[in-house]
Amino acid sequence: GPLYGIFLIRAGQKLATKLSDNQIDNFYQGLKEGFAGISEVGRAKVGERTMLDVLDHVIKSFEDLIAKKEVNVSNILNALAEAAKTGAQNAAQLPAKRGRSVYLQGKEVGQKEPGCELVVEWLNLIKEGHQKN
Repeated sequence: GPLYGIFLIRAGQKLATKLSDNQIDNFYQGLKEGFAGISEVGRAKVGERTMLDVLDHVIKSFEDLIAKKEVNVSNILNALAEAAKTGAQNAAQLPAKRGRSVYLQGKEVGQKEPGCELVVEWLNLIKEGHQKN
């Protein structure tokens, strides 16, 4: 909960007040800033089996889309949701070094990581919400 709050506060600072005033880069910068907030407050790093592993995968995918000059929001959201899914699958194979899963002492390896799965879910919800509009 608190780390998601940090993520949303930091990410939101990169967005314009009026949603329609935002550009793709605002959302990209928001993801990066939210990632930085989680990393700073939670003292986590990529590779420690946290939501940062998924967000890192999403950010790298977003960077590739920007480099390709992709501007279609549906294409971007589809790619980011897929990147999150892949990132969560990869994170499930890691031993926990941060977060609650660390208490499982290795039994978590191969199991879904709840924080990572939640990132997948909210990206899917954003994608589905956009498709309805």
